[in-house]
Amino acid sequence: MSDQDLTSIDLHKPFHSMKKSEVLKELDVDEHGLTTTEVGSRNAHFGTNTIEESEKETIFDIFIAQFKDVLIIILIIAAIVSGVIGYLEDEGFTDAILISVILIINAIMGVYQEWKADKAIEALKEMVTQTTRVIRDDKEIEIKSSELVPGDIVLFEQGDRIPADARLLETINLRTEEAQLTGESLEIQKNSNSVFEENSALGDRMNSVYMGTHVTFGKGKAVVTRIGMGTEMGKIAESVQEINKDPTPTQVRLDKFGQKLSIIIIALMVFMVAYGTLVSGIEFTHMLIIAVSLAVAAIPEGLAIVITLALALGTQRMAKHNAIVKKLPAVESLGSITTVCTDKTGTLTLNQMTVRKLVIFENDGPNIVDPEEYDSLRPHDGNTPDLLIKSALLCNNAELNDQQEIGDPTELALLRVIDTIGRKRNEITNNFSRYDEIPFDSERKQMTVFVEQNSGDKYAFSKGAPEVLMKRAKYIDLGSGPVDFTDEMKESILQTVGTLADDALRVLGFGYHKFSAAVQNIYELEENIVFIGLMGMIDPPKVGVKEAVDSCNTAGIRVIMVTGDHKKTAMAIAKQIGIASDKSLAVEGVELDSMSDEELDQKISDINVFARISPAHKLRIVRSLKSQGEVVAMTGDGVNDAPALKGADVGIAMGSGTDVTKETADMVLEDDNFTTIVNAIEEGRGIYDNMTKFIRYMLSSNTAEIVVIFLGIIIGLPTPLIAVQILWVNLVTDGVPALALGVDPASEDIMLRPPRDPDESLLSKERVNHIILFGSFMSLVTLGSYILFYTTDLFGTEGDLSKARTIAFSILGFAQFAHAVNVREDTASILNRNFFKNRILIWTVVFSIILQVFIIEGDVILSAISGSEINFLSSLFGTTPLSGYEWLYVSLLASSLVLFAEGLKVIKRNTRFKTIC
Repeated sequence: MSDQDLTSIDLHKPFHSMKKSEVLKELDVDEHGLTTTEVGSRNAHFGTNTIEESEKETIFDIFIAQFKDVLIIILIIAAIVSGVIGYLEDEGFTDAILISVILIINAIMGVYQEWKADKAIEALKEMVTQTTRVIRDDKEIEIKSSELVPGDIVLFEQGDRIPADARLLETINLRTEEAQLTGESLEIQKNSNSVFEENSALGDRMNSVYMGTHVTFGKGKAVVTRIGMGTEMGKIAESVQEINKDPTPTQVRLDKFGQKLSIIIIALMVFMVAYGTLVSGIEFTHMLIIAVSLAVAAIPEGLAIVITLALALGTQRMAKHNAIVKKLPAVESLGSITTVCTDKTGTLTLNQMTVRKLVIFENDGPNIVDPEEYDSLRPHDGNTPDLLIKSALLCNNAELNDQQEIGDPTELALLRVIDTIGRKRNEITNNFSRYDEIPFDSERKQMTVFVEQNSGDKYAFSKGAPEVLMKRAKYIDLGSGPVDFTDEMKESILQTVGTLADDALRVLGFGYHKFSAAVQNIYELEENIVFIGLMGMIDPPKVGVKEAVDSCNTAGIRVIMVTGDHKKTAMAIAKQIGIASDKSLAVEGVELDSMSDEELDQKISDINVFARISPAHKLRIVRSLKSQGEVVAMTGDGVNDAPALKGADVGIAMGSGTDVTKETADMVLEDDNFTTIVNAIEEGRGIYDNMTKFIRYMLSSNTAEIVVIFLGIIIGLPTPLIAVQILWVNLVTDGVPALALGVDPASEDIMLRPPRDPDESLLSKERVNHIILFGSFMSLVTLGSYILFYTTDLFGTEGDLSKARTIAFSILGFAQFAHAVNVREDTASILNRNFFKNRILIWTVVFSIILQVFIIEGDVILSAISGSEINFLSSLFGTTPLSGYEWLYVSLLASSLVLFAEGLKVIKRNTRFKTIC
């Protein structure tokens, strides 16, 4: 076949809507397979059957990216200027080294969050089976799956993984498990002869198989229709690689804040240099040093580190509650969630079929009972033949014991309900031996086994679709043996089946035929069965899910079910757990396809359930919600969820889910429990509250530093603080207590509040007021004391610049310690019952105080210990030891901030000025 001929093969056609003969003709192949020459041509034209991976960023690229922030660039310039000036003025490189160390620490922490490359595509690649059996040149051979081409005839059987998307040509009781693509827990019965509508959902295409899915029973032969990135699995891989993760709300706000702050800093630096050189006549180099000090004071370089570490501490607490956070920004995003999109199977439900209702037949009609009630209505006295139980147990190929579960989910459910009723399965099975079987298939919709009792009696036990069994049944057992099966009884039973189906129960019928003589045609026995009962089963909700959904509703968080299951089943579960009501809209994937993006955006606020959904649908739903301003979490466990998880603000994977999902997600639920999501959201909200505390704390501290330096220069005095002192205050005095604020216990009413506005400014009016008021107060006591000690002889220190700077340095540090304790409460006094709840903060403040004192008095202490004079700390930090009364002065001035704060809180509690700070 020539390459030109290959261009006529259109792999985008809906092969599931074509007959087998049409598919073979379209792919230009017959059931004898391709020739070696044809394979070579197709491989060159269509490529290999592999999942391709886009080029990834290197660790070096990620490291360099950490220095692209505007504030970081200003700090880099400040470090360079400090180094150059230190060299020219022969003052050393202390400032430049300290700034550089901070920059490197910040970059390393950023890389640490991103260094682990996204393994989602690698996990997808692992789902492609390594070898497969094909027919080529009319011979069955085994090849590498990567060598498959469109038109190859492939063979597979129970236990195999499908190597590519293919249209079935032959099936022998073929069943596949496609939950990772469709989200459905039930096995799919395949049928090569069926033809489906072009727009039918993926889970409804029973004449096709898909890459990465498993064969659970039977055998099949199929022709490959799509390979590699053209398969459904490949489309998922492409979606995962194309999606760019949006920054979290706080990251956006901090970025905007940084841009505004950088403009202010540059303006201040230019003004200071111009003012000092042109107005005050100060040497340009000296003014440049002052400008650098101002930049260092203004930039909260510790803020990013403190936020990162606070988020990391939050992840540790969440891990104790089975929520493993893989990406730190997701912790904060959890606190902003307004909508949770959740899969049904395995997330809200057990992913385990369970019999919820049994139907026994009595003289007055069908009687629907719970499994726990069955024994009282059909008592087992050892003599009464419990034929419904026997049919469910013996017409069954599953195995269930303490060690393992093997078999079809439906048949496993039948074994479990027998245990629930209280029957001993081994006592029944030991009394029978099976000698023949007519397997279930999708056309007959019935399975029958033939067994012989130890007594010599022979039975045919059947199970299947109720309408099929009723059509073949001549008799019905109303509790005391077979009687004629009348049309009135059949109508009554059909109504009962409808009632169960309305509750989304999958209904199975059961029957038997007792015989003794040898039978020539076993199929004849299916035509004369006695109808004995029904069982309705469903994959039920997990324990605690309803309460978790109620908590979301109370917290103003909307929960939407997005599933590959049928609409009726999805709605039944959604109503049961509180996601939907009778008035709620449910939309299927086919309906979604007919909507434009604009129509979906208009209707999505009324849709609580999406059913029969494909991977592309899920991502589209997430994008529509985000376009409406929603902060979206998406849960999932299958490969089909990966693109939507990556596209959501927070992707949440189930611990039992696929590696693809877990590698793509921001967070993994180890216990697969929806309740854990609520706990994680509560934790996220608490972390955001704590972030606002230390943002107020750090920015008010930085404001104080800026005002002290700026006003000190304006009034013509030497800089009250040098760059190294500012760095120490920013990193140790500011940073360490701020980190402790990140572990403050969450408020008791935190899940009674609505989600915060995603557009809420990080610097609200109240927070700005707080920053200005406390920054001004700290700068007033700091600068005032500096002026008092440097320009007056009140304390005998006039002209002693080192002493004045040490006093200012100490007051500013101690005042910030007091502020760290104060900022925990907006309106309550610090002397309340919660004072000792954050013991980490208390010990951190004590430790920071000790460090601050050691910086100033350390040389004296070390000199006394060593017996020789040491001036290392004094020369490094530009400080000098203080006397006892000077330390008393520092303590009193710093403590005055507490009195100032308590006065403001009294105003907030008792007046209408609630946003004063």
